[in-house]
Amino acid sequence: MGLIKVVTLRNMASALGITEIRQNDSALLFFPKELDLERISMATQKLQGRLTVDLMSKRPHLTAALKTGERPIELMKTVLEALRYENE
Repeated sequence: MGLIKVVTLRNMASALGITEIRQNDSALLFFPKELDLERISMATQKLQGRLTVDLMSKRPHLTAALKTGERPIELMKTVLEALRYENE
């Protein structure tokens, strides 16, 4: 994985208001500064059920499930692209 790709994804996440991204065993967790429900709804439709929202935890976040053999960096890119509006 190239350093440029990591920097690009970090910048994209920051522009989308994502303050932290964590990985657990089978998913990536995205922690937004604020929940933009319109943006999240659009992304969940694009990702066809792979992205869920946890509103009940102390820190509301999005969870994206990793498929077997999928590289986390690729899923991160997919989720961040899904969260972008067409004109961004």
